[in-house]
This record gives sequence, C-alpha cells and structure tokens, in this order.
Amino acid sequence: MLDNDASHTFCGSRAYAPPEILRSQPYTGFTVDLWSVGVVLFVMVTGLMPYDDRNPRKMLLKQLQHRLTFPRKILISEEVKTLIYEILHPIPSQRKQYSDIVQSAWLADTPYKFRTRSSCCENDLLEFP
Repeated sequence: MLDNDASHTFCGSRAYAPPEILRSQPYTGFTVDLWSVGVVLFVMVTGLMPYDDRNPRKMLLKQLQHRLTFPRKILISEEVKTLIYEILHPIPSQRKQYSDIVQSAWLADTPYKFRTRSSCCENDLLEFP
C-alpha cells in the first residue's frame, strides 16, 4: 500500500483503531499507523489503554471529541502528554507526522537520523546510535 492509497479493510483490534476505521471510512495506512503509535505510547507511559473499548460507541465518541484522560497518580511529563494528545487527533490530517514526533519536545535530546528509502523498504526508517 502506498502512502496515499486508501483502504476500506478493517483489521486489528478496536482498541488500537482510529475513528476513521471505526466509522468505516476510507483511510491511508500511514495515518492509522500514527494513531496506533499514539495508543502504544500511551500504554507505555501509563500502563493503561487510552480508550475503553468495551463500548465501541462511547469509545468512538471520546475519540471524536478528542478527549483523553491521563491517570493522576502517575507522574507523566507535559511533553509526552502533549505528544500523545497530538498523535491521537481524530482528524487524520491533523495528526503528528513521524518527522514531527521525533522532533517533539519529548524526544528533543534523542539522537537519530533518517535513513533514506531503498528498494527493500517502503517507508523511511530511523536509525539510533
């Protein structure tokens, strides 16, 4: 699937799916992958899922309203909260891109470099020392 190709197929877990998939709208793999990155990052820093998927309608409503609650008992930096909030934007075109993520305040001091595309890779890769 190319960056701008639209898909209509749902695969994976509801808990990691962005609003456009839950609403059965066409989507690009790139933007839905970004959403999943936000979900995984939320889980990594909180130990919890960002949205309760037991009630898909309520979960979708919270996603569309861009409502995200971080646990108060866990110390989480404002930088990572902001990054997660921006990645989990309900409008795909408003989500942080990978280049924005690696340049975010939370990752500002992390050394990396983009590797260029090659015949074996469909997407840019990050290389960490």
